[in-house]
Amino acid sequence: MERPFNFYKGDLVYILLKSNDAYEGIYMKGSHNQIHTTHNFHHDTLNRIKEEVTFYRYEIEEITLIKHADSDKNKRMQSNEYERLYEMVQCFTFLFCKNNKFRRAMKQLSQFETISVVGIGCNYGRLCRFSHIAIASWCEVYIVDLASLDEEIPDEIKWLMETTKIKKVTHDARSLIDCLHYCYDVSVRNIFDTQVGDYMLVKETLPNDVKTINGRTISDCLQHYLDFDKKLLEKATKKNFLYRRPLSIGDKTQISQLAAYLIPLKQRQEDLMLKNFREETENYAYSTINQAHNVASKMLTTPTYQL
Repeated sequence: MERPFNFYKGDLVYILLKSNDAYEGIYMKGSHNQIHTTHNFHHDTLNRIKEEVTFYRYEIEEITLIKHADSDKNKRMQSNEYERLYEMVQCFTFLFCKNNKFRRAMKQLSQFETISVVGIGCNYGRLCRFSHIAIASWCEVYIVDLASLDEEIPDEIKWLMETTKIKKVTHDARSLIDCLHYCYDVSVRNIFDTQVGDYMLVKETLPNDVKTINGRTISDCLQHYLDFDKKLLEKATKKNFLYRRPLSIGDKTQISQLAAYLIPLKQRQEDLMLKNFREETENYAYSTINQAHNVASKMLTTPTYQL
């Protein structure tokens, strides 16, 4: 007899079927021959199925634990934030010509303090241009088909990249920067690289004699900092769609994922980097609250900081 599925209620599991359909869902109950999950996410269509689904052993190729129900809750996003990101990824805007829709999108992006940028193309770099570029704010994703435009790169996009007023979030920006610099004569300013953010946070935990840190992929970083399923961006990071033109709806959705998830990743890394500073700031700001009036007056008259 087959052994029963060894999971606990509330565990997040990854299920690969023999049909090559892949799901992740929350384990509810199971037996020797079947497993019941809820809040399932279908990786191929990116659809969410909130109702309970039954998978039978004979149709399952592989099933693995993603995380226990009691894993690090501090990393998790609120469920409504997951839902917001999901809707945002699905509702991307595809821009293929400079019309009023394009100009409205660029004006909208120019009003944000932070945007994410993802270059799309086969081996793009200093010798090879993008086919598309994805730019996202915290609430919208735009995918621009650069190859369909009459100009190499629109002035509006060049301004977004070069202004210091808007922070550009990327993951391993080097190829992106090389391509923009050599192929489009664009110099990107005010960059937040989530791979460098990871380096800085990891470096604090390592001995002083360690000189080299291996870079983590965006999937690894999303798993580490936000407790995302590592397989969520598996198809997008393989970049098989870069060789296809025109892009399918699925291709565009995967690009949208890459751009949308960068901003919450940057926010989590930034929070960790500034954690000590924020704690010290709050302690300093409230340092007079519990003091007697004469002591507080003296502290306010001659500001000092206890080292």
